[in-house]
Amino acid sequence: MPDEGNKLKLGKGSAFVKRDLRQLPQGEDVETQYPSVAEWVNGYGWIEIGIHDGEGFQARAFDEGGLIYENTDCDSLAEAMRELENGLGEWFEEQDQ
Repeated sequence: MPDEGNKLKLGKGSAFVKRDLRQLPQGEDVETQYPSVAEWVNGYGWIEIGIHDGEGFQARAFDEGGLIYENTDCDSLAEAMRELENGLGEWFEEQDQ
């Protein structure tokens, strides 16, 4: 029997929202919209995207050796994704990938 104390409990006003994913808008898939990001996470490393010190979004890409790309000057998630796409695209060009 699972330990009930370890369950995530969400209260009123929680930042977490349960969504039925079938109801989310369907658009381009991530691989089409962000091909360099898709290539990166499917074969080279991982990414992190989130709020940076409460002042804006950051986007970072890592491989086993550490940080490959970072941008902490983004105003939105969309901008962070675009900057990550551009930064990784430049990295691939520099590596002749």
